[in-house]
Parts: sequence; structure tokens; C-alpha cells
Amino acid sequence: MSKISMLISQLDFAQQLLTLQIELEQSRLSHEYVSQLVVGFQKVSLAEKHLQVKNTCSHMSSTNE
Repeated sequence: MSKISMLISQLDFAQQLLTLQIELEQSRLSHEYVSQLVVGFQKVSLAEKHLQVKNTCSHMSSTNE
């Protein structure tokens, strides 16, 4: 194998590694973004449930009076 073909082979391998690293980083960022969305949704959902319980309790106490 000539030096030029060896260098080309090494450059191709380095390019594949960089491409893989970029894809992994994109996947990690996408996963992190989705995880943050899920956590945010869960917090909003929990807050809505607390508000519904609070509204139900205040409605029940006003009808008991």
C-alpha cells in the first residue's frame, strides 16, 4: 500500500469517526431535550392535578356551609 493510499484510508477512517461522534452528540442532545420536555409536562400535569383537587375541595367546602 502506498503512502498516499494509506493517508487516504486514515482520512476516511477519521471522517467516519467524526461523523459517528457528531451523530452520537445529536442523539444525546435530542434525548436530553425530550427528557426535559417530559419533565416539564409532568410538572404541569402535577400542578393541574393539585389545582383541580384544590378547586374540588373549595367547591365542597362552600356547598357544606
